[in-house]
Amino acid sequence: MKNNKILRLVVCISLILTIVSSLALSACAKETQPTTSAPTTPAPTTPGATTPVATTPAPTTKPAPVPSAEVFKWRLQHQSAPGIEYDTTGTDFAKLVEQASNGRILLTPYYSGQIVSGTDIPDAVSKNVIECGMASGSYWAGVVPETDIEGGIPMAWTNIQDFGTLWYDMGLLDILREAVEEKGNYFVDTIMTGSINFWSKKPINSVADLKGLKIRLFGRHLDLMNAMGASAVFIAHQDVYTALQTGTIDASGTSAFVYKDQKYYEICKYFVKEPSLIFPSTIGFYVNLSKWNSLPSDLQTLMHVLTRWVSYQHNRTAKYSDEKMFQEMAEKYGTEFCSLGPEDIAAMTAAALPLLDEAAAKTARSAQMVKIIKDYMKAKGLL
Repeated sequence: MKNNKILRLVVCISLILTIVSSLALSACAKETQPTTSAPTTPAPTTPGATTPVATTPAPTTKPAPVPSAEVFKWRLQHQSAPGIEYDTTGTDFAKLVEQASNGRILLTPYYSGQIVSGTDIPDAVSKNVIECGMASGSYWAGVVPETDIEGGIPMAWTNIQDFGTLWYDMGLLDILREAVEEKGNYFVDTIMTGSINFWSKKPINSVADLKGLKIRLFGRHLDLMNAMGASAVFIAHQDVYTALQTGTIDASGTSAFVYKDQKYYEICKYFVKEPSLIFPSTIGFYVNLSKWNSLPSDLQTLMHVLTRWVSYQHNRTAKYSDEKMFQEMAEKYGTEFCSLGPEDIAAMTAAALPLLDEAAAKTARSAQMVKIIKDYMKAKGLL
């Protein structure tokens, strides 16, 4: 009985489908039938002549052309002075962006001081004096305290694995982006450079040699040196050589490769190789927020990808440049290496830890970032 019901149901469905199909075919046939018109008398034909074939006239209107893609022309200023051996984050970056975007983003690179001072780059970007720029986070710490942490707390990380975990996996980058956006900039990414070292006119072989030393550094590295008894000051890159030459300062520190590129070996014969104050050091890539929001989503994604790639490329190139420089310094420049002992390095590390607490006290976001760093350091047995 049950099978009979199923059979009847199948038959009914089949009949319904047949009727629907017939109606659809009938409707299609009506739509395709030519429209009737008044009968016309055919033109007389000559035997053997070919009857002309009617053709459909071409449409009189052409389809609208596809609009060309918008081209974004931005000025990119970097914090470095001219003359560095490699230019991954300046000219090379501009060429890479132009090629990868098929010419939709054109960056014109400038060095420190060519439009604004290197220290003013983040602020100039937020005011749209320049559309984008690359500079140390410490340069904008007075406006966005969280950038001070991006600029680097001495001894907080010492390799790119720790750095990548903290910034990309544990959320430091996301927190910093929120803070920067409130001040009119978009923080694309933090770009890894080399290690931060320093060089001097006199030998530095212990923390005792740091007492009274007039040294140029930046950000929290200034605080560390002052805690060690030095007299630390900040000077923009384009003015450092003259400051060393005139005796305004006795020593200077930044990315190690700059020692060779800016010819500091002509004045400072002593290079402190151990310890590095931090590795890797970083520079931030800022884009004016309104300019960033004007980019289509595909170009925003492209800029994220390219900046992250450049970060690792820049770090690798900086490290290679450092090692190559170390090999030839003594022979070509007459440079002498200096190194602090384990006890001195431990003393510097201990002096650096309170700087994390000072950074945390600035804002709620800063406290959140420092907690992430400290939790990670504890997990690794560093605290």
